[in-house]
Amino acid sequence: MNESFRLPLSVGLGWGLGTVVTSIIFNTTNLFLIKFMTDHLGLVPLLAGALYAASKIYDGLFDPVMGVITDRSTSKHGRRRPFLLWGAAMGAASLVMLFNVPDFESSAVLLVYLSVALILFSTGYTFFNVPYVAMPAEMTSNPHERSVLMSYRAYATATAQAISVAGGPFLVDAFGGGRSGFGGMSIVLAALVLIAGLSCFILTKPAPATTYDRATAAPLKAQFRTILVNRPFLVLLIVKSLMLFASNAHNATMAFFTTYILKAGNTVLGTLGLAHTIGLFISQPLWVWLSKRLGKRTTYIIGALGYAAISVLWIAVWAVMGPGQGAEIYYAVSFINGVAGGGIFLMPNAMLPDTIAHGRQASGQNIEGSYAAIYALIEKVAQAGAGFMIGAVLSAFGYIQATKGVAAEQPESALSGIIICFVVVPAIALVVSSVAVKRYRL
Repeated sequence: MNESFRLPLSVGLGWGLGTVVTSIIFNTTNLFLIKFMTDHLGLVPLLAGALYAASKIYDGLFDPVMGVITDRSTSKHGRRRPFLLWGAAMGAASLVMLFNVPDFESSAVLLVYLSVALILFSTGYTFFNVPYVAMPAEMTSNPHERSVLMSYRAYATATAQAISVAGGPFLVDAFGGGRSGFGGMSIVLAALVLIAGLSCFILTKPAPATTYDRATAAPLKAQFRTILVNRPFLVLLIVKSLMLFASNAHNATMAFFTTYILKAGNTVLGTLGLAHTIGLFISQPLWVWLSKRLGKRTTYIIGALGYAAISVLWIAVWAVMGPGQGAEIYYAVSFINGVAGGGIFLMPNAMLPDTIAHGRQASGQNIEGSYAAIYALIEKVAQAGAGFMIGAVLSAFGYIQATKGVAAEQPESALSGIIICFVVVPAIALVVSSVAVKRYRL
C-alpha cells in the first residue's frame, strides 16, 4: 500500500458520513431508551437495563462472526461496502420499532416485542459497524492521514449528536411529547440514517481496499492467534472498553440528570446536547494537532483526565447553583465536556488502524474485519456493562418507574444513584483508562 497516497476529500467525507448511521441509532438509544422504558413503558430500571445489556451481549457475540464474513466476502462492490446498505436499513427499521411501541395489555408481550426490536437493532448495527470500522486500515497506510480520516468521523459524530442528542429532545416536543413524541422523533431520525448509509456506500466507491485470497488465507485459529499476540491492539481494547463504559454511563444518565437533578425539561436537555456537540466539533483540529506533536497516547491521556475532571464539575456547579438555576453555566460545562470528549473519541479510533497495520506487517494477513469485530465486541461489552450498571444502581437506590405513563416523584436516594452513574463511575473509569494507555507502545 502506497504510504504517500492521499485520499480524495470526497472519499474521506463519504466514509465519515457512515458515522452518522451508527451515531444516530446509538446515541438515540443510549440517551433515551432506558428512560423511555422506565418512564413511558413502565419497566423497572433493573429489567430495562438488563434488556439493554442483553442486546449488547448478543451484538458482541455476533461481531466476530461478522468480522469473518466480511473478511471472506467477495463482491463487485468490495468485501465491506455492501453490508453498509443492509446495516443502515435494519438500523433505521429498529429505531422506529423501539420508539413506536404498541400499547400492549400483556407485559410478557411487551417484553417479547422489545426483545425482537433490540435484536434487529443489534444485528443492523453490527452489519454496518464491523465492515465500516475495518475500512480505514485498507484505505490508507499513512498514520497521520488515519488521524485526519478519523477527524472526519469525529465531525460526523458531532453532526449526528447535533441531530439526535441535541435535536432529539426538541423533536419529541415538536411531535407532542410523551410516547407519540418519541415515535415521531424516531421516524425522522430513521430517514436520516438511511440517507447517510446510502451516501457512505456511494462516496466510498473509489476507496482502496484489500481482497480476500482463499489460497493464501490462514485458518481462523491462526488468524485469532495473530490478533492475540498483537500487544498494542490488546492494550487498545482495554482503553477503549473503559472509555466507552465511562461515556455510555455518563450519556445514558444525562436525561435522568436533567429531569430529576436539574429539574429541567427537553429544551434544556437538547441545549446541553448541542453545547456538547459544538465543543466536540470545533475541538477536532486541536486534537489532530496535539496527536501529531505529542503522540496519540499522550493526547488521549489529556482528553481522558480532562473529561473526568469536567464530569465532577457538573456536581460542583449543581451544589453551588441548586436545581433549576443557572442553565447557562451548565451549557458551558457541557461545551467543555464536548471538547474533552473530542479527544477521547478521536484517539482510540485513530489508534485502531495503526494496530491493524502493525498486525498485518507482522503476519502478512489481511484480516481487518476480524480486528474490527473484536474491537466492536469490546465496545458492546462496555455498553452492556454500562446499561446494566445503570439499571442495577437505580433500582438499588430506589428509583420508581412510571405508572401508566406517568413519571413518579423520586426519593433522595434515587437522586444519589443518578449522580453515581452520571459523575462518579465515569470519572473513575476514565482515570483508570489513562493509566492503562501508558502501556500502548506503537
